[in-house]
Amino acid sequence: MKEEIKQSTRESRVKHFIDRIKFLVNPKHYKNIKVSWASYESWAAQGQAGGCCICNVGHYNCSFQHKRFTTKKGQKPHKYYWNEFGKICSACFDEVEKQCNYKFIKF
Repeated sequence: MKEEIKQSTRESRVKHFIDRIKFLVNPKHYKNIKVSWASYESWAAQGQAGGCCICNVGHYNCSFQHKRFTTKKGQKPHKYYWNEFGKICSACFDEVEKQCNYKFIKF
């Protein structure tokens, strides 16, 4: 019973997360989204760098980045100007992939 409530809460919060991020609302942006995974020894995975923005757990494992966020017409993107727009745990990431029906590129 408690796990069902937890899962339903996660599903509704992920839906709200997807609805407020313009890169996740429209499927045409999916090809430019990269997912960065944190190693187990990193500050993010240990909870020293913040937590998941969806389920408020004390750590996060991955962060979404849109690689073409700062490009202007006719210019190449600067490699340090990637837009990081979501730091979430692995359980929430699985739910985002399920709701978007898309496997994001991991690096």
